[in-house]
Order: sequence, then C-alpha cells, then structure tokens
Amino acid sequence: MRPEIKHHATRLLDASGVLALPRRLLPRWPRILMYHQFCGAGGGRDDDTPADVFRQQLQHITQYYQPIHLQTLAKALANGEAIPPRSVALTVDDGHASFLRYAVPLLEEFQVPATLFVVSDLPNGGGWLWTDRFMYVCDRAHTELFPGPEARTAALVALKRIPPGEREYRLVELTRQAGVVLPAQPPPPYDLLSWEELQRLSASPLIEIGSHTRTHATLCSIDDDQSWDEICGSRRELERRLDAPITAFCYPNGSFADYRREQVAMVAKAGYLCATAAHFGCVREQSNRFALPRIACHAGDITRFRKTVDGLELLRRRLRGEPCY
Repeated sequence: MRPEIKHHATRLLDASGVLALPRRLLPRWPRILMYHQFCGAGGGRDDDTPADVFRQQLQHITQYYQPIHLQTLAKALANGEAIPPRSVALTVDDGHASFLRYAVPLLEEFQVPATLFVVSDLPNGGGWLWTDRFMYVCDRAHTELFPGPEARTAALVALKRIPPGEREYRLVELTRQAGVVLPAQPPPPYDLLSWEELQRLSASPLIEIGSHTRTHATLCSIDDDQSWDEICGSRRELERRLDAPITAFCYPNGSFADYRREQVAMVAKAGYLCATAAHFGCVREQSNRFALPRIACHAGDITRFRKTVDGLELLRRRLRGEPCY
C-alpha cells in the first residue's frame, strides 16, 4: 500500500472511532514509549520529534492514559503488584541536549515524567556518540560513497555488529574517504547534555536518569568482561556524578540480536531494577523486567501516533503472526 493511501486509510479509521477500540480493549497493558531526538517545529531530521508534535502526543497521553515513572512500573513488576490501568512510561535514549531544549519544557507543562538514558563516558568530554559521527559523515559524503538510504542503513547495521576497535577504525576510514572534517565538539543536533545539566535534570521530580552503557557499545559486539564494565561501570559513574540511585538500564540499539542472555543476567546482577530494549510491544505480567519492550515514537501526525500507542498496530501484528511482546 502506497504511503499516501495508507495515511488516508488510517485517518478514516480514526474518524470512525476504530482507533479508540484497542485502547479500551488493552487498558491493563502498560506502554513504554521510546524517543531519541527532539527539534523545533518544522525542523530537524526525519526521525526527530518536533516540539509541536510532541505537544500533541502529550495532550493525547494525559487525556487517555496515566503517565507514570518507569521506576514505578518496574517496582510493581518486581513485587507482583497491580499496575494502574492505562499506564504509560516515557523513555528517551542517548542524552542529547535537544531533550532539555525542546522536551523538558513540555514535560513540565503537562507534568509527565520521563526516564533519560545517558552514555556515561561522554558528558563534558567533547565526545560524539559513534552513531552520530556516522550520520554526520554520511550527510556530508559524496553520493558515490552511499548511493542511497539502503546503502547507508546497511553500513550502519554492519558497524553495530563488530567490535568497538574495528568499528572505530572503519569510522576513521569512512571519514577520510568522505573528505569530511569532524568538529572537535559535536554541534547541534548532535550535542550532548553536560554533567551540570544532567545534575539539574536529576534533581527534578519528573526526570529519572538511567544508564545507556559507558560508550554506547552494542553489547553483542563485546565479550563478557567488557560487557560488565559497560553495564556496571556506567551505573557507578552516573551515581557518583549525580549523587542519585540509578535503577534503569537501556540496551544500545536494543533488538534481540543486540544483546545476549548472559548480559541480561549481568544487568540484574549489577543492581538495576529494570532494563528496556527496543523490540515492539506492551508490558505484560510475564514480561522480563530486564528486557522490557517499548513502542518507538517519532515524527508524524497524531493519527499515526494513536495507531501505534493505542494498540491498533499491536493487534494488527499479532493477527498476522508478527513478533510483538
């Protein structure tokens, strides 16, 4: 189905009231929403969430759901307690400065809590997320290097699956081939929050800081000793810097192929209360709280957001036998 036809069909479903049915059918399946970058109205990259779109999403969430802290959800799962109906927990990966610029004012306006997952080695060090370095170079490379979006996606997937040392070598070589000069400090929208900003956010009753490893390494690409350092070391550093307990962890990239069963056990052993992944689905009583599913939220109109969050997309996938958790 062509995108414009699919979009029109979704809007017809909305007008008929069909989109509201899954929300009524699935009130006791908590949703964990996943965000990354934010931007101003009408700006940013394709996957960024514009502030005006985020406002509409928060309006929908506060009208039909009960926003809760991820920690509240995790404690209920750990203790076998009842979870409030229509619960939604917001999570934001990577720790970009755009979260503070665009998302926090709206979270405060609507009084919606959120968990921000931070890469602990990067604040105040002038470092880049390696995925941001890749995107920065690709956006400025000549077309022969990446003739289309499929080639770029394939290259990124390949980089996620190799050890950090080899990945760094390939990134340096890619930058050289592209003829791109990487700035010493990541400019917007790649800039990250400083420790001072993270400390202020951590003091807010709305914002919980979680760990996203030390270096944003895809865990499947490293051995067990390195994994423990990434998982446990990041928690120690964040707690030292922020003087606050760090109870939530987030797997970089987060698909089932990106982490091993042994690493899930490490997260529990390191003292976290829960961990989030990126496989699609709602939380249920049998969900593993150290590999919780999430629903990705990006740009797009509010109808698309409702289709995904309210549950129509979940029901569609289940009826077709597609993976959802």
